[in-house]
Amino acid sequence: MKKLMRKRSLLILFAMLVSFMIGMAVQSFADSSSGASISVKTGFLSNLQELKNISDTMDIVNVYYDGTTTKEEQEIGALKGILNSLNDPYSEFIVQDEWNQMEESMKGEYAGVGMIVSKEDGFIEVVSPFEGSPAAVAGLLPGDKIVDIEGKTTSSMGVFDAVKLLKGKIGTKVTLTVYRKGTSKPFKVTLTRENIVLEHVSSKMLSNKIGYIRVSQFSTGITAQVQTVIKTLQGQGMQGLILDLRNDPGGDLTEAVMLPTLFLNKNSDIVSVKSKIDGPIINVNVGPLKNKNVQIVESQKDHFFKEVAVNQNSPLYTGPMVVLTNGGSASASEIVAGALKDNNRAELIGEKTYGKALVQQVIPFKNLGVIKLTIAKYYTPNGDFINKVGITPNIIVKQVNGFSEGVIMNKMITNLSGSSTINSKNPVSVTKKITSRVVLAKNGSKSSNIPKKNVDLQLAKAESVLLGEIRKLS
Repeated sequence: MKKLMRKRSLLILFAMLVSFMIGMAVQSFADSSSGASISVKTGFLSNLQELKNISDTMDIVNVYYDGTTTKEEQEIGALKGILNSLNDPYSEFIVQDEWNQMEESMKGEYAGVGMIVSKEDGFIEVVSPFEGSPAAVAGLLPGDKIVDIEGKTTSSMGVFDAVKLLKGKIGTKVTLTVYRKGTSKPFKVTLTRENIVLEHVSSKMLSNKIGYIRVSQFSTGITAQVQTVIKTLQGQGMQGLILDLRNDPGGDLTEAVMLPTLFLNKNSDIVSVKSKIDGPIINVNVGPLKNKNVQIVESQKDHFFKEVAVNQNSPLYTGPMVVLTNGGSASASEIVAGALKDNNRAELIGEKTYGKALVQQVIPFKNLGVIKLTIAKYYTPNGDFINKVGITPNIIVKQVNGFSEGVIMNKMITNLSGSSTINSKNPVSVTKKITSRVVLAKNGSKSSNIPKKNVDLQLAKAESVLLGEIRKLS
């Protein structure tokens, strides 16, 4: 009888174990921002050997390691290691405390130096300094490599470890060693931490009825804010518009898809997204506009799921328009810039964009933190994959190390001398014409033909182009 009871208990235990493992075989992780989900149809049963290796390693560590550690620390370390093994600077495991801090800093304000950073080529890299922040005032530029922070090398730290060191109490200082491409050796920069207030949309009416809207980051609600600002500027008689996306590091994909709909005609392509998951990435049912303003076209090809966002609304603003970009314009801001450029809706002026065409999904992971994972690539309406390439403006106006250059790059634009347009069918002759009209000016020079210090030559060029378009229409 006891043997029978023992056998029955073992059978029940085995059945419970099988049920548990089957339950583990299909898992669903919700996207905290959009409510979408990713179904992982693998799990425990398909990874038994790998899980045993991890478990054996933990046992060895716990028995022989001459130091202090906890199983939770080892678990988090294993999760970080899996994500780090992808060699993708945008995929990582973020512990809950760090994620909470990140969400908080994106919502309003925090004490720090004011810049977005990523991990590139083994070091922390500046993606975009916030306008007016200590990082921007000190002259840090997109693409600068932060070699160390307070003497600690960044080659062995993740993005959030670096962010922790950059943040601190208001008024305290942090010293960075920075390497800039084109310089012979690294240099040191000491920044004083300030209260960083994040206002993501600002606007004003410039002279000659030209409206100016700056979007510094694509946080939730950006499109609705821009929509309101446009209506205000239109009420003031706006005849031309400058959309400033310089040093905008990106953000919410849905907002990046919705913003161009304020300017594009119906049936204009905005962006296409390709991924391996079998569900929507762009959730068009959320967002401040409260209507389904983009159409998702789905197709299966080469085991990838493709979505094409197409504008279905009438544009709010149809007048002349310029978009300002630079090396700090990344990700979501590149989606907007690419959509407006490829649809010939706006002229891009400034410098080549950063070049990030990868989409990340945030997946809450139990109570330990979140997985931020690259799940897709995006392409501009012309089919360009601009990752690590960037988008080249129609008119290049560089502002680097106190110098400014103005170069014409598009047949649609009047050249610097104010004469005829450039024929883009002959790229060799175009290059020669462009080079002959380069304007090189060092700020602060006594020459009357050279701009004074702090003159925004990119903005000035945008105004000049718009005035020409406005005169044509009048």
